[in-house]
Amino acid sequence: MQLEAGREGERFHLPYWSRKHMEGYAARKAGLMIKLVLTDMDNTLIPWGQSKASPRAMEGIREMEEEGIRFAPASGRDFEELKTFFADDLSVLSSAITANGLVIRLDGRIIQKAEIEPSLLLRLDRALAPFVDEAALILYDQNAHAYARRPDAGAIEIMKTAFPGGVSYVSEWPDIEFSKLGIAMQTDAARRDEICDAVSPQIPELDFVKPLPNWVDVVPHGVNKATAIKALADALHITMDEICAFGDSENDIEMLEAVGYPVAVANASPAAKAAARYFIPAAAEDSVGTAFLQIAEAARTGVLPDFLQDRNAL
Repeated sequence: MQLEAGREGERFHLPYWSRKHMEGYAARKAGLMIKLVLTDMDNTLIPWGQSKASPRAMEGIREMEEEGIRFAPASGRDFEELKTFFADDLSVLSSAITANGLVIRLDGRIIQKAEIEPSLLLRLDRALAPFVDEAALILYDQNAHAYARRPDAGAIEIMKTAFPGGVSYVSEWPDIEFSKLGIAMQTDAARRDEICDAVSPQIPELDFVKPLPNWVDVVPHGVNKATAIKALADALHITMDEICAFGDSENDIEMLEAVGYPVAVANASPAAKAAARYFIPAAAEDSVGTAFLQIAEAARTGVLPDFLQDRNAL
């Protein structure tokens, strides 16, 4: 029997892929112990072109938390950007991993923050100078406003759309506490990698994270989503095996490799899929929100979620 996506009263019921083969299904009890659920944002929880988490996803987050399962985004975005995806609803953002692991929040407070020394910003700026027509270093302040030390976007198309908090073109870097660094590029993935390979040996103190062909996130060496998840797990007194994570891109690989329940969406990159163990439909199908609802249902009923049973579903 196939169930249509929709609502019954105040609770979503699940589409066919999350409830197939229901006869005899309830007999397979879950050896499931998920205590924390993490998700990447762009093109995982939030499909391209969508500005906010879906009602299904919001409902799933709340249902999981009602069952005692923690939720946290694990994103390359900073906290101010994340808030816009959840319509500034801080009730679902009490915990978060932001800027690819630079900042970790638990119960509304920052428990760990990695810093990038201002001198590294200047060295990176110099290293990128030969690629000025293809790459622009971007600095974000604490309010998600972006700064680029150049007269304008030039030929770098992503700079014209990537900054919901606004962007300022400056002649000198502002003397501010910045929340993260990124590099906007007018490249394909191969050219992006060439530029990073040319720049990274000059600044070994930094790592270059590649979520998109035309964007690179910059973090201190050794910092990534997985290291942040380990710190969050330690603070919660849980193991990595008790964590479920959803991802789609290269900046999710370490996260997927580190947790007990690694899940990739159908639109994930080949490398992200290789790091996952479980698979769900594409982000555009609201599959992560539906998976949240399954996890909450599993906690209530002891029935193993379908996406955790069929590893070759896609």
